[in-house]
Amino acid sequence: MAETAEIIAQEEQSGCWVFTIRAESASGERHHRLRLAWPDYDLLAPGGEVPPERVALAVFRFLGERAEFAPLPDRLDASWARRRVDGADRLIAARL
Repeated sequence: MAETAEIIAQEEQSGCWVFTIRAESASGERHHRLRLAWPDYDLLAPGGEVPPERVALAVFRFLGERAEFAPLPDRLDASWARRRVDGADRLIAARL
């Protein structure tokens, strides 16, 4: 699990945002790219009141805390949480 994580870049692509996240832990610094599709954002932040970057960081931290995703690859997709963890959407939304 990363001790700190911050978004250092964000780009909008067709149907999604892609965030570059710098994560630091005891083992050093790594960069990850997290894809957050618009439908995933709508499930996690209905009404659109939460900034997408906040949702992306919540997803990243959730994935980083789960053993089934360790070690986190360089490229991530927000939908992985829902596909592999029952109730993931609810757990992530509670962090917002």
